Amino acid sequence: TDEEIDVEGMFLSDHLDQPEKWQITAGDSEANTVIPAHGHLVIWADKTEGINQLHADFKLNNEDNSLILLTAADKSWADTLTYCRHDGFQTVGLYPDGGTQLYVMERPTIGATNVLTTHALAWNEPHTKPIVDHIERTTTSDLALSFDGSNIMMQGADAARLDIFTPSGQLMMTTRIQANSPVNITRLPHGIYVARAKTDDDDVTIKLTLH
Repeated sequence: TDEEIDVEGMFLSDHLDQPEKWQITAGDSEANTVIPAHGHLVIWADKTEGINQLHADFKLNNEDNSLILLTAADKSWADTLTYCRHDGFQTVGLYPDGGTQLYVMERPTIGATNVLTTHALAWNEPHTKPIVDHIERTTTSDLALSFDGSNIMMQGADAARLDIFTPSGQLMMTTRIQANSPVNITRLPHGIYVARAKTDDDDVTIKLTLH
């Protein structure tokens, strides 16, 4: 995004059933937990004690359909990336940074922008078990949003204004949503979005991924 992001308190895991496996924290170390605007942050998954870098207490698998899961500190959202087998001279990641297409790239890019070369291979993530985005309520009302992969549904109010943003805050769609009347968003480009429903008295947001 255009703003720095502090990941202190967020969770990393390599297993969907253990989303809080390791909490990101600088603790007493000199490690930095802030991602600069349009920047990068390296977290080593190697089970070693961190001194001036972040080290998770688990090691990532190197098999096809392995995954890494990031969950918000308040558990209001979760995001996952499923990756394939690779060697120590390759980078498996999204290109461009923050995009939707996963590649096996023949150039390591630790702490740097991913680089697509002529030897890069596209790899499609399998959708064996979707991540269900948790609902973040700003009040104690019953207003709620849900997403089934194509449509956004609302419960808890007769009608509301629905805004859909990119993670960087760009407004992509505005419409009126009614209770039990789904809004189809498949005309939007594939990617990650934030959907917000707002009434005169309440608002609620969810994070969703459109494949």
